[in-house]
Amino acid sequence: MLSKVSLYLAHPHFMKKEVRAWELEAEKKLQLTLNNPFFDNPTRGEQGIVLGDLEMIDASTGVLAVLSEKHAGIGTPMEIIYAKEHYLPVF
Repeated sequence: MLSKVSLYLAHPHFMKKEVRAWELEAEKKLQLTLNNPFFDNPTRGEQGIVLGDLEMIDASTGVLAVLSEKHAGIGTPMEIIYAKEHYLPVF
């Protein structure tokens, strides 16, 4: 039996509503869990943004990254680097 796939959903803050709509549909259709740092991390504000997000990455089986040419930020690329440094697959 295959274990359930759980991917951290790295994406820019400005895309959070658009990505959330896609995420909810994808989870149903693909039978996987997408961990969205903007919606699925109840301790994000208490622990600070970075620490909480890194803990979510560590608890996932990989990272699904959404990038934008229009608005380059530092958060998503840093999450990709962190995942690669911890030998997690990035899609």
